[in-house]
Amino acid sequence: MDVMSRRPAPAWIGSAVTHQGFKYQEVTRGDVDPIRLKNCKDLIHYAGREVTLGDRVRLMAALEHEGTLSVADCLTLFRENRPIEGLANMALERFVSLDLDTALIGPETSVRKFSS
Repeated sequence: MDVMSRRPAPAWIGSAVTHQGFKYQEVTRGDVDPIRLKNCKDLIHYAGREVTLGDRVRLMAALEHEGTLSVADCLTLFRENRPIEGLANMALERFVSLDLDTALIGPETSVRKFSS
C-alpha cells in the first residue's frame, strides 16, 4: 500500500510491484485512519532490527501466561535489546499485535500474541 499526499504515484511503481508478485493499492491520506497511519509510521522506523532470543522468549512467555500486557509492562521484560525497539520489531515480525486503531501507541496500549 502506498499512501499518497496530493500527487499520484508514477505509473511505473504499480507495475514494478505487481511484477514482483505483490499487490499494490494506492490510497490517499484521507482513506487511512490518521491514528493508524501514525502508529504504523512509528513502528516502521524500527524495521529490520533483530530481537535477541532471550528477549523474544521472555516476552512470549509472559504473554502466554498473562494473555495481554500493556506496552509499559512489556518494556520491562527486555534485557538485551532497547525495549521500544524490541517490541516494535516483534510487532512488525508478527510475534505480537498491538492495538493500532484506538489511540497512539502509549504505555497503556494492549499487546497480545499475534494470531492469524
